[in-house]
Amino acid sequence: MKKKCFGFILVAMFLCSPKAFAEGIGDSGSDESTYPASEKISQATVSNSTAIESSTSANESSTLNDESSSTESSVETKESVESSTQSTEKQNETSSSQKSYELSLNAFPSDEGRSDLYEVVKPPVQRTARTAVLSIPDIPHDSTNTPTKDFIDISSHNGIISVANFRMMKNFGVKAVVVKLTEYTTYRNEYAKVQIANAQAAGLLVHAYHYSWFTSTAEAIKEADYFAKFAAELKLPKSTVMVNDIEEPKIKDNKNHTQNSQAFANRLNQLGYSNVQHYIGLNWINEGRINAKTLGEKNVWIAAYPYNPTKTQLYTAYGAWQWTSRVFYPGIASTFDMSSDYAKKFTTQPQTATYYQTNPGYVTMKKDDYIYLSTDFSTKNRGRKISKTDVFKVEGIERTSGGTPRLKISEGYLTANTAYVNKITSKYQNYLYKGTSTGYIYLKKADYSYTSTDFKTTKTRYAGGTPLKITGLAYSADGYPRFKLSDGSYISTNKNIVGVLTANYNTYYLTNPSFVCLKKDDYYYKDLSFKERGTAVKKGTVVKVTGIEYTASSGVPRLVTSKGYLTANKNYVAKITSKYANYYTNVKKVKFLKDDYYYTSTNFVSQNRSTKIKKGQVVTVTGTDFDANGYPRLKTANGYITANKAYVREQ
Repeated sequence: MKKKCFGFILVAMFLCSPKAFAEGIGDSGSDESTYPASEKISQATVSNSTAIESSTSANESSTLNDESSSTESSVETKESVESSTQSTEKQNETSSSQKSYELSLNAFPSDEGRSDLYEVVKPPVQRTARTAVLSIPDIPHDSTNTPTKDFIDISSHNGIISVANFRMMKNFGVKAVVVKLTEYTTYRNEYAKVQIANAQAAGLLVHAYHYSWFTSTAEAIKEADYFAKFAAELKLPKSTVMVNDIEEPKIKDNKNHTQNSQAFANRLNQLGYSNVQHYIGLNWINEGRINAKTLGEKNVWIAAYPYNPTKTQLYTAYGAWQWTSRVFYPGIASTFDMSSDYAKKFTTQPQTATYYQTNPGYVTMKKDDYIYLSTDFSTKNRGRKISKTDVFKVEGIERTSGGTPRLKISEGYLTANTAYVNKITSKYQNYLYKGTSTGYIYLKKADYSYTSTDFKTTKTRYAGGTPLKITGLAYSADGYPRFKLSDGSYISTNKNIVGVLTANYNTYYLTNPSFVCLKKDDYYYKDLSFKERGTAVKKGTVVKVTGIEYTASSGVPRLVTSKGYLTANKNYVAKITSKYANYYTNVKKVKFLKDDYYYTSTNFVSQNRSTKIKKGQVVTVTGTDFDANGYPRLKTANGYITANKAYVREQ
């Protein structure tokens, strides 16, 4: 990240930790803060400069992935788990196609140190660009033979960037900017407020990073608190990507970078910032100093600079890739770090989160999540895991120390974030609130679809027995589940109106055929699941059907008869006319009593007539088929003939 020092460097500062540095200079008797000397020399207060070209500030509201979203639910956890299951080959994505890309000598954050705490004399507002490194090529702003130019990161060394210049960057494809806010617990970027305001005025998404010095969990928590406090003062929303910039060479030999970085992220989660990323040089990962899989590869913003970057996107296993530090834009003296956003966390506008502020009564889970043992949704307070569509009775609303609502249930606490829970009627068991595993339903009786979930305006009337494909599940404001149909309309999930239907419904009778003829030997069954056989039924037998019932989970229709359940599969049974006694359904030979014709299909219309048959002619029958209305047709080698006993007689 662009924060190299260009002022004078004191050896004492260069060799010491922030604390030692702070205690080594200045008035030793000061009690203004824990590290008074550092506070005096290094901490810059936020300027109220009139150079701010826009007063637009970040929305203070929480977002969809706000404080509870990653710790309290599946967003961050899911990405972390998903990342942790990826193969070693994926983590080390310098595979055969990528190994040919040699990295620059300055491919990673420098061992010379890029901390702002090294600086004693601050340069003027318009800071000088850092010294060019010959091994890293200059990249023109309009170069097309590069990885994607999705977002930049800046610090006080970039000085004040005008709205016009930010707009120019946006016009060339930049979508977001990551601004350095803080370092250790003593430094604040004095230009951050101006930089944020101007970037937002130009229409760029704004995120923040903290340059880390922590070497223990306790220090990580303190630095996270310091970072979050300044972010709140700058009115950055809780949806802001908050970055742990872990690269300081003075602490690289610490053995607990992974654990400490996770503690930093967890603390930010507790403070309401759900989207935490870790900026790490590839060398730290390759040297085993930090474990990207444990942090979640999609939560890692990797830094590695090729000698000659091309359109090839490298290190795609990670959330983002900083591929250069030397992109130039016309009219701007400094160069810019440039990154590709793989996980789209930096460049996607988050949705605003909403919470239940009053007791919804009952809620159903929209995503997998956890029950928590207290309103503090940290990992240590997780209870059992719960699944999508689980339903819970809510006893009341309690709030965190920061005012975020939690749903109190008998086992503990649930998130109140409407991205994760939805109010559901207390009579939810009367509805197919879990959806269907098949993706289809049938109408038990005629009903309407509606233009919205409030069921005020009808759209289409459907007859009973109609099969419908569903595309999703939605809820009315008062908690009634609705099926969403492929045309965008909504229909009831009430079990008295709709039922689950097999995806192979075309092979079954969905409405009562009244009478069926067996096309094969089969059995009656005593149960819907066809586990207990009844009596056998022979091919050609005609059976009266009194209704249709469906299996509960798979939605397979069964024919209801006086002797039990019979298959509704059209490969086994065929609808037959109620006048079936006038027709043959299972004969081997017939003699024609009148002149007639062979037909090319079971549809006996004149255009389907074939060869003429004379009275008295005997014809061999190979099988029986049925037309759409249930009339039997005798199948022969020359086509179909009538089964009507007034025209033919069994031989």
